[in-house]
Amino acid sequence: MDRVWGGLYGGSSPSKKVVLMGFDAQSIRFLRYCHETRQKLGKTITIGRQEIDPYAGRDINNGKPSGKLISYKYCEEILVKNIGSSSVDSIDISSYEKASILHDMNQPLPRELCNKWDTVIDGGSLEHIYHFPQAMDNCSRLCRTGGQIIHFVPGNNFLNHGFYQFSPDLFYQLYSPENGYEDTEVFMTEIGFHSRCYKVNPPTGKRSELMSGKRILLMVCTKLEKKNDEIKVIYQKDYQVEWAQKSSLDSWWKNKIKQVPVLHRIIRFVVESARDRARWISPSNRNLKRVRI
Repeated sequence: MDRVWGGLYGGSSPSKKVVLMGFDAQSIRFLRYCHETRQKLGKTITIGRQEIDPYAGRDINNGKPSGKLISYKYCEEILVKNIGSSSVDSIDISSYEKASILHDMNQPLPRELCNKWDTVIDGGSLEHIYHFPQAMDNCSRLCRTGGQIIHFVPGNNFLNHGFYQFSPDLFYQLYSPENGYEDTEVFMTEIGFHSRCYKVNPPTGKRSELMSGKRILLMVCTKLEKKNDEIKVIYQKDYQVEWAQKSSLDSWWKNKIKQVPVLHRIIRFVVESARDRARWISPSNRNLKRVRI
């Protein structure tokens, strides 16, 4: 992905040196995956008016060869004609890209915009919005009960692209049955290697950190099963388990080992080396499942 596009929150630039959010080839494949294997896109709204990578013709054409560059700048016609949306709206803070709805996602959503769309797509905008929890709440309020929410957000190595980079655990914890969501899936892909896509396992009691040498794009989908007036405060899964099951025996052994500095340094080096090998994004990582979308 040398070149990806975005709306106001995601920005736009002709420079191939800057990676921005929007709909590229992998995004199109993921949207088709959601439409064909999960539920129809139906009435759709995008956060920010999203542009289309002009080189994604083969993927928009359902895998068939396409020697032509895409002539559409924005995603609406592509989503309706080629993916399956019945209609497409967009919401943005400014009218400079002619979004159909003007609203600052830092602020609560007005009642007249709530519960109206079958699919809400964040094409890489929420990392640029300071009040991220409010923006996430707005996405859920835009979505009707039984609808779906889809995100394309930056993971590793997007430092200073926006205000935030995201971890898969955030979406698994937020989009949980306790908060009214079902069938949450998180995928990741290395930018520049579209065929290398992984499904990330839900968090367990053991932390599963992920490291990469390239930029990582997270692709998230979930179903809003029921509306909750208030979202349950979320915490990292490994901390929850540690708080509940703190082992005094484990702490005793750690204290004993620390009393022997040489032994402690050797054990720490071996453990950290093993952890580093296990963290890298690769087919051998047990927390990832290689998939093709």
